[in-house]
Amino acid sequence: MSDHRRLREVLLGSFNFQVAPAHSEPGTCPAPEAILLNFLFVNLVVAVLGIILGHSNVMNFISCGMLGQRNSKLWTVMWIPVAGLQILANILVAVSIKRVPGYDAGFTVMQLAVFYTVRPRIGWILSLLFSVTSYPSRPRFRTTASLYPHPSSQPSVASQVYLLPDYRQNHTATPTSKIYPWRCAALSQFLSEMALQIFALYNMGRTTVFAARHGYYIIGNLNSVAPGHIGKSAHMMYSAALYWLCGQAVLAFLGLVVAPVLVICFWGCGAGKSKAVHRTVICMAVFMIPLSWVACWLFWVGYVRLAGDL
Repeated sequence: MSDHRRLREVLLGSFNFQVAPAHSEPGTCPAPEAILLNFLFVNLVVAVLGIILGHSNVMNFISCGMLGQRNSKLWTVMWIPVAGLQILANILVAVSIKRVPGYDAGFTVMQLAVFYTVRPRIGWILSLLFSVTSYPSRPRFRTTASLYPHPSSQPSVASQVYLLPDYRQNHTATPTSKIYPWRCAALSQFLSEMALQIFALYNMGRTTVFAARHGYYIIGNLNSVAPGHIGKSAHMMYSAALYWLCGQAVLAFLGLVVAPVLVICFWGCGAGKSKAVHRTVICMAVFMIPLSWVACWLFWVGYVRLAGDL
């Protein structure tokens, strides 16, 4: 037991979130694979609910017409409550774990809530995939009243019989534009994901510094401290944290390049500003998935396996 405690302190450092029975023998914890599968299932359920509720027609119905408007720019502010709900959910989970009766928790609520921001989320990826789908808007015909705004200038009923078919033949409908029902939700979730990645920077940075100070990035050092599968899990976690930081450096450089383009598109593209921003966000997501999302998955898998072994 003392060896496990020493390994937890040596390998996990400040992320030693231990919940132990206060007056009884330690129980059996779920296997790491079961924890990861449960997390994946919950993540998929939340992502599917986000797709259903993110449709503009559904949002328009739920909000009684206040949300889900065509060409809405509310995505510029709606990412704030989306990120807030994610952080609130993390806080509620941390509170429920810490207040389990009969157990002593060696962490604070905010420590665990901020640590949970490292968890990979699939909802923003699915939203971006669905955001490229569209359907044409309904064509709108102009009546003869719009051709002759003054009642005195309108033709007789007999002449309308000849005017209306000719008019509809040459002016069948106003140009049909495409409707992207998931665009606003996708942009909101993408901005929310970027905000949550800022919170994840704290934990990823601490993990990398902790591993660097103990020499865990030097080949062979981890095997001497924790040989076998424990050392492999720790290596996966520390390598993923370093990989995430390197990926964020690349994304930060791309952000500096893309930011002026977004500003120009948002202020100078008129009605097509959302379309221009949407295309830019999709290009950013292509780089963000392998550099950030995959790194979070590797970190989380390594941490769950390491914590389960210890």
